[in-house]
Amino acid sequence: MVFGSGDPQYLRVNYLERCTGLNLVFFRAPSMAAWRQIARPVRKELETFSQDNCEYITRALCPRMIFVIGLGTFDTLTKGRPVLRKQHSRRADVLVREGQIWGFPAIGVTHLTGSRINTCDRERLALFLRNKVGI
Repeated sequence: MVFGSGDPQYLRVNYLERCTGLNLVFFRAPSMAAWRQIARPVRKELETFSQDNCEYITRALCPRMIFVIGLGTFDTLTKGRPVLRKQHSRRADVLVREGQIWGFPAIGVTHLTGSRINTCDRERLALFLRNKVGI
């Protein structure tokens, strides 16, 4: 897919090339259940190694903002405060938290793969994020 000048700014190559992605845990398993089968001391060592190096890489990159996908991961790194909640749901679950991670402004969003966000709340989330990053 080629993005051109008529595309929204967040799809333009010159915008995307200033972004990077990084997993908090560098190691993968077929499932969380499989990951939990690894002996706890080994798993903790792998997680600590990953988190320490993630912090090192992040500090070297000096980002304007850290964007965390998954509030569980966000809560591992910082607590932050809820800034956007579901409106069109039986429960007012948090969609977005803000805080600081390693001295950088951070936004954490609910993990989109399993959160069952309805269309209205998904649009509110998209608008919030576009306004937050200035696009």
